[in-house]
Amino acid sequence: MGQSLPRNVWILTLIQPFYMASASLVVLIGGLLGAQLAPQPTLATLPIAIMVIGTACAAIPAALLMQRFGRKVGLAIGLGTGIVGALVSMAAAWHGSFGLLLLGTGLLGSATAFAQQIRFAALEAIAESSQMASVVRLLTLSSLGAAFLGPEIAVLGQNWLTSVHGFSGSFLMLAGLFVIALVGLMFFTDTHKQEAKQLDTGRHLKQIVMNPTFLIALAAAAIGFGIMSFIMTATPVSMHDLSHLELPDIKWVIQSHIVAMFLPGLFTGKLIERFGHSNIILFGIGIFAVAIGVTLYDHQLLHYWLGLVLVGIGWNFLFFGGTTLLQDSYAPSERFKAQAFNDFTIFTIQAVVSLSAGVVVFQYGWQVLVLLPLPIMVLLFIAVVAYRRSIKISN
Repeated sequence: MGQSLPRNVWILTLIQPFYMASASLVVLIGGLLGAQLAPQPTLATLPIAIMVIGTACAAIPAALLMQRFGRKVGLAIGLGTGIVGALVSMAAAWHGSFGLLLLGTGLLGSATAFAQQIRFAALEAIAESSQMASVVRLLTLSSLGAAFLGPEIAVLGQNWLTSVHGFSGSFLMLAGLFVIALVGLMFFTDTHKQEAKQLDTGRHLKQIVMNPTFLIALAAAAIGFGIMSFIMTATPVSMHDLSHLELPDIKWVIQSHIVAMFLPGLFTGKLIERFGHSNIILFGIGIFAVAIGVTLYDHQLLHYWLGLVLVGIGWNFLFFGGTTLLQDSYAPSERFKAQAFNDFTIFTIQAVVSLSAGVVVFQYGWQVLVLLPLPIMVLLFIAVVAYRRSIKISN
């Protein structure tokens, strides 16, 4: 595998953990710091929601910038945005400013939109579709690095710099990770730069979006991301403020959750090749249902942990099933506008659910929060079954 994959794939694999560590860091401490600084408790998860809103708002500009200037320049712009966001967040923690915290996490979210393009850039770099599973495995291992880096520097830097609210050192260390990724990006060769400058080619976006394959791929990834984010965003706040668990326990749960999100990717590609996209997506829905059952049973540490691990696995099957299926719905010349619309939709949904998670968990409780995704899961299940039957009939 190491000899056959292009050099660019390996470079993207190496820089991704440093680029994407911000998401797990903000998920862990955004709500905790928000609870200290927010004017009312229901706004505690707003920094996390603003991060996701930043991702949604930057999804289309990120894709268009890469279409115009190439992957390398686009990724560099994202890293620069991340550095500024980390420093603004550091200042927010230092001065105890909720407004600055929202600005900082918004910028970090914008950087994440650029980082999300790494998966497309890596898949585009391969010459044969048979290498897809290998690329997914590499990106999975890389993402596991981000899962550990973010929470670790969050805890290590909590009291590194003297401040009333803590965590200013965590954001300073995060800025350092972005700088490391920027250095690594210098070795990336943008082989698609000339092709990327061909604007507005292929079908109209409406024609691409109305393709049933595109709709199912988008629905799987968006709903998977939405359910995962809704439960994950509320978990640190519920564990800390409602169940009175300590930060090391919360870190363990969040790290385990993020590992569970990406570890199955070591074999998800092979499972997709063997069983097909629709079956993997259906299996992911089933895992989500089991996760909801576990979290409803009780809200002790073990139930938080097991429920979040299952949510991570369910997300993996829906997201990777949807992402790989998406490539079957558009031509190479249409990829930037299709990918931009896909990511914008996914992260807009994620922003909405992240924004509402704090309100729901404080006003209605943990059990109501984990029950709310069920109707959406049922609708997705029906849609995927219908799509699978239509494919069998057409064949």
